[in-house]
Amino acid sequence: MANLLVSATCLFMVCHQQTIQDEADVPEYDLPDPLVCSDGEVVADADGWVAKRRPELLELFRSEVYGITPFSGSCRPETLDLQDALSGKAVRKQVRLAFARGVEIDLLLYLPGDVTGPVPVFLAANFLGNQSIHPDTGIELTRSWCRNDPDKGFTDNRATEASRGVRAGRWPVERILDRGYGLATFHYSDVDPDFDDGFRNGVHALGHDIDGVDADRGSWGSISAWAWGLSRVLDHLIENEPAVDGERVMVMGHSRLGKTALWAGANDERFALAISNNSGCGGAALFRRRFGETITRINKAFPHWFCERFDRYDDREQDLPIDQHMLVALMAPRPVYIASATKDLWADPRGEFLSGFHANEVYELFGKRGTIVDEMPEPDHPVGDFIGYHLRTGRHDVTPDDWEHYLDFADRHVGTSADWRPLTQPGSFNGWHVIDGGEWNWSGDVLVGTSPRTERRHGLLVTDEVFDDFMVRCRFRAVRGDSGFYFRVAETGDMTGVSGFQAEIDTTLETGGLYETRGRGWVVKPDPTMMEDVYEPGEWARLELTARGGDIEVRINGVVTSSLKEDQGRTSGHIALQLHGSQDLHVEFRDIEIRELGGKD
Repeated sequence: MANLLVSATCLFMVCHQQTIQDEADVPEYDLPDPLVCSDGEVVADADGWVAKRRPELLELFRSEVYGITPFSGSCRPETLDLQDALSGKAVRKQVRLAFARGVEIDLLLYLPGDVTGPVPVFLAANFLGNQSIHPDTGIELTRSWCRNDPDKGFTDNRATEASRGVRAGRWPVERILDRGYGLATFHYSDVDPDFDDGFRNGVHALGHDIDGVDADRGSWGSISAWAWGLSRVLDHLIENEPAVDGERVMVMGHSRLGKTALWAGANDERFALAISNNSGCGGAALFRRRFGETITRINKAFPHWFCERFDRYDDREQDLPIDQHMLVALMAPRPVYIASATKDLWADPRGEFLSGFHANEVYELFGKRGTIVDEMPEPDHPVGDFIGYHLRTGRHDVTPDDWEHYLDFADRHVGTSADWRPLTQPGSFNGWHVIDGGEWNWSGDVLVGTSPRTERRHGLLVTDEVFDDFMVRCRFRAVRGDSGFYFRVAETGDMTGVSGFQAEIDTTLETGGLYETRGRGWVVKPDPTMMEDVYEPGEWARLELTARGGDIEVRINGVVTSSLKEDQGRTSGHIALQLHGSQDLHVEFRDIEIRELGGKD
């Protein structure tokens, strides 16, 4: 798999044969504490992180690993193309961003054709030119340097018509649009061609034209240059594209561009969310594990990616004052997603997971939960709340399955905030009606449900509205007994009150399961071992429920606890909160919100 990441030189193949790919061979290591400042002060709250520790860590990454990423660079935008595309599914726009000394970024932007308001957008650089992401013949061929690959349509370091759509499998454009998001992309060679030429080409040639930063290698490597390009495109999207919601631009990258996405997100806090796909060494993987690619090997294979001082840590990972869990932590409190692949050992999947895990304590300063679990999940089982993670079955690549997880993560954390609306208003039951059994009362902003053991009927609080496809989120606390969050239900008039689906809520580790009342009974029970890490009965927890056609997913505290695919059950109905009969019951809910997905989802 190493040939997917590096040039196949004899020297590199020797290094690859000596690589650690067995957990038993990982050396003992101590990670630097993200909350302990250089002067020994321990950060105790979010203010201390923002004011002192975050700037300190950012400067360490700049000086020791990536180099300085300038914060500006004015350009002149020129619209090359603006029209409906993809059979009316999209609006396609192509813009040339012209900087000093001939540096030009050709931006391709797809936006949903049926959306009028500003939309959230995924921003990602690509490896082979804009024309490679989709067979759309209206996309301009990249004019920048490309690595030769005649089988993919690249000769004489230039793209040909044969290169159209050769990477379409990595870019499910229609699916992104269907989910209500836009996609912005550009060829990374527009910013800096990916070979070591002493930094004479690309944006490095601008030299002092950008914030007084020199063009020498000690100032900034290619990863910082590509991150600069992402921020300059973000400038344009915010300033010149009213159809884009500039506060909800998400940076995404694969492999070396996954490293870039993390570094761009750390530097530029305007990015709402960052996604790192198979980023490995210099990305999400911990350096100190020395598993797969190491600092020595990456510096030998790609001497232009990092700053000059990074060479000092060849075979000396333990001397590095930082490690990549701190890079992930620099995103806090914004959401970040890390993805690995089972056959991509070169990128150290476990090291990528551990970076997210060890960044948790920084997110906790902001009252947010990170990866949730402390053990690496099974393949194809996403976990995490504000730090998402999954291990995909397969090789070093980006697949439609990866994108489904990214879209779900974006729905939960970015989405279209204007589409979320409260289902409850503290002190009021407007929009709801009661099916007798137990009592519902407001205590401040908390909805409290109680029922005595002598009450045999299920007590229900039911929405007047009927819902089809939606996402719903709320916080709950099960104090005593068996409750549930019903959805897609019909009223029955008997002692159970309704028939339909229920996301289980109680004081056991069955919480988060799927049950069908007056139907199949238990449909999915959660793994109790997993739930021990996810849910603490009696404490406040977060429920997130997605119902889209026959696909249903329940999350507790950010972790998928049950799911159905292409289920043939009910697809429409009321939402209801349950008080189970014949129990001494006390349950509390707050902040119940819904986002209706509509036909496009």
